[in-house]
Amino acid sequence: MQPSDEYSDQMENAARKGIPKCLNCLNIAIVGAGVSGLTAAVELALAGHSVTVYEASNRTGGRIFTYRHPTGGYMTELGAMRLPLDVHTLLQIYIQERFNLNFQPFINVNDNGFVYLNDMRQTVADAKINPAGFHFNVSPDEFNQRPEDLWAKAVEPLLIYLEEEGPEKFAETYAAFSIDQYLNSVNMSRAAIDFIGLMFGIETNLHLAITESIFDMKIQRDDTNFSHIIGGNDRITDSLRDRCLVVPNNRCSIVFDARVSNVTYASTETPKNVQLTWRDSSFNQNISKKYDSLIVATTATAANMIEFTPRRLFVDKYRTMRQVHYDCASKIALFFKEPWWKTRFAITGGRSTTDLPVRAVYYHNFNANASATDGAAILASYTWAMDSLVWQSLPDNSAVSLALDNLNMLHAQVDVYQSLVGYQIKHWCDDNYSHGAFCLFTPFQERDLKNALQQSIDGRIHFIGEHTSSAHGWIEGAILSALRVVMNIQEESFDVVIVGGGPIGLFTAIRLASIKSGIKIAIIEQFQIGNQNGSSYENVKQFRQPHSELYLAELAKISIPLWRQLEQNASLDVGSILNLKDGFLIIGDPVANLTTVEGNYAQIQQNCIELDMGCEFLSSTEVSNRYPLFHMLSNYHGIFHSQSGYINVTQMMMALVQIIQRNYSQNIIIREQEEFLNVDQSVLDIPQYEVRLLTSRGSLRAKKVVFAPGPYAKNVSDALGFDLQMTMWELPDLYFALRSPQLSLTIPTWFAVGSDVQSHFHGYPMESSVMPGYVKISPEFIKNMNNPLVYPKDRQNATEYLLQYFIEQAQQWIDANAPQLNRSDYRYGPQTCLATFVPDNGFIIDYLPSQVKYHDKIMMYAAGWGMKFVPVFADILVNLIFDTIPTSPYSKYMPKFSLDIENRVIPYLTTNAPKSTTSASTPDTSERMPYMVAMIALCLVVGILIIPIVFLSKAYYKSRQGVVLTDRSGLMSSI
Repeated sequence: MQPSDEYSDQMENAARKGIPKCLNCLNIAIVGAGVSGLTAAVELALAGHSVTVYEASNRTGGRIFTYRHPTGGYMTELGAMRLPLDVHTLLQIYIQERFNLNFQPFINVNDNGFVYLNDMRQTVADAKINPAGFHFNVSPDEFNQRPEDLWAKAVEPLLIYLEEEGPEKFAETYAAFSIDQYLNSVNMSRAAIDFIGLMFGIETNLHLAITESIFDMKIQRDDTNFSHIIGGNDRITDSLRDRCLVVPNNRCSIVFDARVSNVTYASTETPKNVQLTWRDSSFNQNISKKYDSLIVATTATAANMIEFTPRRLFVDKYRTMRQVHYDCASKIALFFKEPWWKTRFAITGGRSTTDLPVRAVYYHNFNANASATDGAAILASYTWAMDSLVWQSLPDNSAVSLALDNLNMLHAQVDVYQSLVGYQIKHWCDDNYSHGAFCLFTPFQERDLKNALQQSIDGRIHFIGEHTSSAHGWIEGAILSALRVVMNIQEESFDVVIVGGGPIGLFTAIRLASIKSGIKIAIIEQFQIGNQNGSSYENVKQFRQPHSELYLAELAKISIPLWRQLEQNASLDVGSILNLKDGFLIIGDPVANLTTVEGNYAQIQQNCIELDMGCEFLSSTEVSNRYPLFHMLSNYHGIFHSQSGYINVTQMMMALVQIIQRNYSQNIIIREQEEFLNVDQSVLDIPQYEVRLLTSRGSLRAKKVVFAPGPYAKNVSDALGFDLQMTMWELPDLYFALRSPQLSLTIPTWFAVGSDVQSHFHGYPMESSVMPGYVKISPEFIKNMNNPLVYPKDRQNATEYLLQYFIEQAQQWIDANAPQLNRSDYRYGPQTCLATFVPDNGFIIDYLPSQVKYHDKIMMYAAGWGMKFVPVFADILVNLIFDTIPTSPYSKYMPKFSLDIENRVIPYLTTNAPKSTTSASTPDTSERMPYMVAMIALCLVVGILIIPIVFLSKAYYKSRQGVVLTDRSGLMSSI
């Protein structure tokens, strides 16, 4: 999904882990310290940007406003009070996962509450079973139906249409309908509409768009549970504020009492900038400052009061801010000596509903830690729209008196006056900073205003807040809008993006940055650098120059000075990464002539001679004499090469990261825990356009893309639309102790070709072992050679089932060939290694196949045990990126690395095919042509037959009535 899509996996990952780190970090101003502004500030600052938040008031939180009595235990929520965390995923992530805040149920309904309408009083429980008791003059078919059932039956066709046609078509089709108009259009009686309006608290909001209600119903479910943060809902904004203020290097700051009056966008200057002017109340003067970018995180009504210049760029933005409908909301909180509603009526939470001016009474105790002496608080009135304006017109003392009168009438037989000890009143349309409660669209505004409200100005000035989301009136909407914008801001453009943070990826980035100053490179790693999920997690890997293939022997030799250069650049001693001290020993039977994934013994011997590599050829006795660890059969011989050995992978990874941090931090950004998903296929495949990559935490653009994903290469090829024929072995690391711990043995790095395909092992010197006193022995085979893994997700890791087989095979090999090892004293690593192979057992370093979109901008390194060639393969990738292969020393080797080698890739019939875990051979074009013609003809016939059926089906569904899908209008809000 696109980053702008609400509730995408990308957005949820951004909420959990933050957005990726920035390379081109900006200086950003944010106007407004409510939920959306603080969320944007924290995420941008943690990503590396510098952020200043300007808040006109003296507090953070915006329309989250928890009131705490300064001396008593009274607490209430004058702003957002109910949080549907089971459906508001992003808010739940911030509350539970990011800030570890505790919460309690917010009881929205209580059967002991009252419904008082038309001078008729029932408990909520009675009203559910006797809706006719309120004497609404409904039609016969509506008689004694609950308002929830009447509503559900009326809107069912809308929900079906939305599901079938999607939100854009739905908004277009029903743009003209208000709630009142739509209910009339389905022949609902006036009395039933009035009943719904009163019970849902929307009697004065029936003029709002029906689409507003339906979209909100898609966010909420019938079984939605509400919550409240223990200690007050402002703990979420306090947590955001506190997190902002501890971002290193003061990259996140908040300026209070700073009302922004002017924004000037210098669109013609280089670089472009945004100048902010605000009133400093402390010095009673205007102050201006320039920023790279601006985020306006106020309400639309507040933003409309800011002077944006040049105004011609903001004409449409001003139009939307003027026209968008904001609702009013009022809350009257009363504080009593005791909770009389509990003692007299057993009401614990929930609400009462009435046609009296108070409209809705909420009994929730917001102070979970209140004691018996703390008294009790009640929301005596919660009203919207015109109902709110009526209360706003009254002086506070008159409002309190009327609210008490209404409470007395609603509850009957109780005198509420005597126990009153205080009150708090909040009118959000009278608020000096928000100038309204929340956005609720009227007809046509979903269609005509939503996109324009979200639209940024030239990618520099952005607008966020619940009014720019699909979750109007909810905290979730504020977070949605903030993440949408920060993910867009963070969509950086790079010269090169490297997917895969293993040795090849890191080395390639360093080589690029060392050759071309100013180059911008991003490394995308789905785990952490140095993770144990791939093929290079082990602490050591083999390095040898003798190979069966001449080109690999030559490339191994070329790599040595590059390895030494890496050690020098990292200020390490020679041999710290490439250790050749004890050499490399290959053991095998020249006569048996077995071919393994490491090569053929006889061919290696021949190449040693042909290339004059200085190899020593040892008999079985000479091998045992020189290296007492081994006791081989007489038909086994050895090839020893003193200029081979092993690679210290741990040291190498540390060195590569340190070089990037020390020398190339301005050129290279490492973005960890970010998984590549796909490329944006909507971008035109033409030279001047960059490739747009979609990741688990956002998106980014690149002129060139390098995939070095290790064992995940098959996943990548599936996503890009070609079938890479790559399989993998899952191999454990085994360690066996010496029989005599006091024995001092010289052990080279070694590889032993066994008597069959499941008896090949390799190992390393004692000094390289991560388990002192134990010799590492690694198998080079799997149990079922005909059933390798295809995807890393199928790995088992070091489970007992997997290990038992390998341990038994290793023990048998030890018994026959290494008697100095104790077969019974062994250990193993917790992770397995994934070794990857293409059918010819070679390596891939090439641009993508020509049938794949963007193939001339994307290249891939995949397959093979390539650790020994890391600097060489990185150098080849660099030459590919710079288009210098023809003049490089690698040009003669490139055919060996081609994706065009037979059986490496099986093309799909169409480009960008869906993911598949199987493949089959594909006939050539001449063979496919009759089949394709027949399929086209068949599709035409089916299309002609199916179109009338589809239209009939849609007509049928639109006419359906009577299935209850929901029990509320959806017009609720957290306030």
